[in-house]
Amino acid sequence: MNPSSTRLCGPLDSPHVDGDNLLWSASLAVAWRELAALLGGGLVAAEGSSAAVSAWLEGMARDAVAAASLQDPAIVARAGSGRAFLEELSAALAEAGLEAGAALSQVDRWAGGFHAYAQFDKAVRFAVPFEKEERPWYSCGSWVESFGLERRQQSEEVWQAQREQLVVHYPCYDDEEAETLEGEELYRAMNDFLVELVLDGREDRLFVASLRRGATLRETVAKARSMMTEGALRHPRGHLAAGERFRMPIVDLDLLVEHAIVAGARVSARSDEPLALLGEVIQHLAFRLDEGGATVRSSARSSGLSLPPRALDCVRPFLIFWLSGASELPLAALWIENGEVMRRMPTPDFVR
Repeated sequence: MNPSSTRLCGPLDSPHVDGDNLLWSASLAVAWRELAALLGGGLVAAEGSSAAVSAWLEGMARDAVAAASLQDPAIVARAGSGRAFLEELSAALAEAGLEAGAALSQVDRWAGGFHAYAQFDKAVRFAVPFEKEERPWYSCGSWVESFGLERRQQSEEVWQAQREQLVVHYPCYDDEEAETLEGEELYRAMNDFLVELVLDGREDRLFVASLRRGATLRETVAKARSMMTEGALRHPRGHLAAGERFRMPIVDLDLLVEHAIVAGARVSARSDEPLALLGEVIQHLAFRLDEGGATVRSSARSSGLSLPPRALDCVRPFLIFWLSGASELPLAALWIENGEVMRRMPTPDFVR
């Protein structure tokens, strides 16, 4: 997959670009954390480096610090030097039951240098699959495959089970609260939403949000997290009722990128240390979310009005973010603004 309007970014602070999907994975942040621990400090740009290189390295340093809270046992992360380290890394991946990630491709040409590597492969399921839409659905300018939840022909038992695994964090007002809404808050309650797709037997949490983005992906994730409602699971409007619905595209992507902005950059672990050249910074992200659950594989290397029934449809740009345990840093965050990473369907006859 080599989409032209989808970017897998390095730092979470990366800015949005109109019309582009912006994706992020914690694998590079965790690898950077390991590298900082190995070298005794985070990488800093040499004097005279471009503003873009300096900003990228500063952003990665912030992510590496935040990654200290990400202690997911599914993550294998190591840093070291030379061929002996690469052999130790291969053994560690094998012990964890992981095949070497795509970011390790062509690593041999840098075998004698320093390496930082992180990888995780996770698959989560919904206890009861959601409803897959049979017909094409229009989202973000494309006809796509979609899934969601709406009261249709499913049995009462299935409907109730599906309702329990979709928690509405926003909008989540009772009738009295809804009558007091006005201005910006009323606009948000009628246009924005944050839902949690409850995973079967896992501490991980998966969210989908429709909202106006921030300047950077970090700001957008923070805005979405601010919409989380404590106690939403037990709130009277924390689940969909008959006549309400949720629908979103099936997202399916597989990207391998080199962060060329820092290839060959002159760096050091501390400002008073000798300079070194940064080699390749490679990152891989594969993600799928459908009616049955979600999978993520990632690796990184551096060498007044009453509210109407809720129709929570991802027809405009939306955010998916995956939280692991109590970590403040997400495992993955995906801002979707076009259909390049969605499962496409033919344009239906009635619109031709």
